[in-house]
Amino acid sequence: MPRPLKVFQAHLGFYDTAVAAPSRAAALKAWGSRQNLFREGVASETKDAQAVTAALAKPGVVLRRPVGTNAPFSENPDLPKVPNVPKKEPPTTAQAKSPPPPKPPPRHDPPQLRLVPPPSKPQPASKPRPAPRPQAAARPRADRAPVEAAEKALADIKREEQRALAAIDKRKAALDEEARQQRADFRERRERCEKKLSDARKAYQQALTRR
Repeated sequence: MPRPLKVFQAHLGFYDTAVAAPSRAAALKAWGSRQNLFREGVASETKDAQAVTAALAKPGVVLRRPVGTNAPFSENPDLPKVPNVPKKEPPTTAQAKSPPPPKPPPRHDPPQLRLVPPPSKPQPASKPRPAPRPQAAARPRADRAPVEAAEKALADIKREEQRALAAIDKRKAALDEEARQQRADFRERRERCEKKLSDARKAYQQALTRR
């Protein structure tokens, strides 16, 4: 018996997408994403009537519509529209040909007075300059290499975690399918055995009544 379909929705780029799939792993496979968009909060199960109706009509097909609109979901939607920006009007002829400002009157500098320096006084004997203080040793420059190495190691661990979780989700989907097939097989075998047992009991009862 096939699993019931659910409708999942995700915001990808300039579009809102919707897809009908039996599980989250199947939805991620339809989107072609190796990352767990549900864990990152980008994708989720939706009950929106418009998205559910369109997705259930085409199970497994990713439908799109421009983000932020109420347009119907489709396989090949139109590109998002860019709002028109009003153009700046050119200046009028009167503003373009404004009269030049009047020139300032010529500036007359006052006559400069020549200053006569006073007679020089005898300079006192210069005092010996104090010895310069020893300069403090320059501080060593901080090394950022350990910080960058730790940041890189953390980024590698996050990428490895995402790959591991995606692989687990894929194995879970495969195990769910295998379990479904096993249950169907055992149910069919059990029904055949129960029928044989019922036929054998009937034959046994008929044999007893003949004696």
